[in-house]
Amino acid sequence: MSDESPIKTTSSRIVFQSRWTTLREDEIERPGGLVGSYAVIEKRRAALVIPWDGEWFHLVRQWRYPTASWSIEFPQGTISGPADATVQPEHDEDPETVARTELREELGLSAGKLKHLGAVAFAPGISNQFCDVWFATELEEGETDLEPEEQGLITPWPVTPEEFDAHMADGDITDAATLAAWAMLMRRGALPL
Repeated sequence: MSDESPIKTTSSRIVFQSRWTTLREDEIERPGGLVGSYAVIEKRRAALVIPWDGEWFHLVRQWRYPTASWSIEFPQGTISGPADATVQPEHDEDPETVARTELREELGLSAGKLKHLGAVAFAPGISNQFCDVWFATELEEGETDLEPEEQGLITPWPVTPEEFDAHMADGDITDAATLAAWAMLMRRGALPL
């Protein structure tokens, strides 16, 4: 099986840009000659961190504007460049640097050990963004350093493994990346219970 794209891009234009997101619209030709357009959301590579202190997982409860709801999730995000930037950085940051930054910003934690569990595609039908998943242990507490856009929108949400399972079973945890990261953690047997 070939890794070559079966879809040919005939033209491309930027519809919108910010320091977080680029929306691109491509004119394409599918196999068999069918032409059309495809909108793609471009975002820098992200990191999700599963912080574990031996008793508690440290999640966050975060207001998510697109869904108009609070979301319980593992800390995650990208490094989006300086606050006055009008476009995303040209290149992804080192994945471990992104993980450590998100952990510190959102929870004020630093990890003595980080184990890379793999990567997930956030929404491969509409976006090119991948997210590296990290398991963080040997945690040390410090001060949070939320970005201005996150002030008042993120609070710590520590849970035991049993509470995580209960929140998941009750439908309280709906963030796809968090659920995928949990499955990765369980599959790899990385949790020393």
